[in-house]
Amino acid sequence: MPDNPDLQTSTPRSADHERSERLTAIYRRVTELRWPIVIIVVGAAAIHQALLFTLFRFLPPGQQGWAQLALYSLTGVAVVWIGLRQLAKAAARQEDAEQDLHDAYGELALAHRQLQTIHEVGQRVTNSADVQDLLEIAARIPVELLGARGASVVTFDAEREHGALEMTYGLSQADVITLREEVATRFSAQRCTNCQPLTA
Repeated sequence: MPDNPDLQTSTPRSADHERSERLTAIYRRVTELRWPIVIIVVGAAAIHQALLFTLFRFLPPGQQGWAQLALYSLTGVAVVWIGLRQLAKAAARQEDAEQDLHDAYGELALAHRQLQTIHEVGQRVTNSADVQDLLEIAARIPVELLGARGASVVTFDAEREHGALEMTYGLSQADVITLREEVATRFSAQRCTNCQPLTA
């Protein structure tokens, strides 16, 4: 199976490149919000003017300037707060979308590696010359395909009620010695009641 270059693990991107992408995403979100912001500003201005005219009817001329300044300030703060809130929501959605895409890419790359490993295992099984090769392949599968730290192949002779450690992969020498002793001394018929015989 040929390697797919699109599924290879990418190298870490520089901080400047990531910052540039984030700024581009934020700018795109701001551009998308331009019409909602215009509507919000126009609506706020209309409400502001209505409140201003209402206040002017009840305030003396000397206090109208201060009332106008206070109302402009409150309206401006409200508009800025709404705009920043929308921008923060847009940035959060962008972050979530990027994380989902990153997770999906990782899962796809993992699936590709697993399929490639399965294909390679199938080729090794097809090209195996004897039982020893098959035992080695069986011991390597949990490590190469499932990510196990180590694996072993144990066979059991039902007639002699004797177990044997046939092959190990990824285990230290001390672990192999201990496992071989365990198999030779404590492997009984009761521990293999659910075993299935190997057939060609």
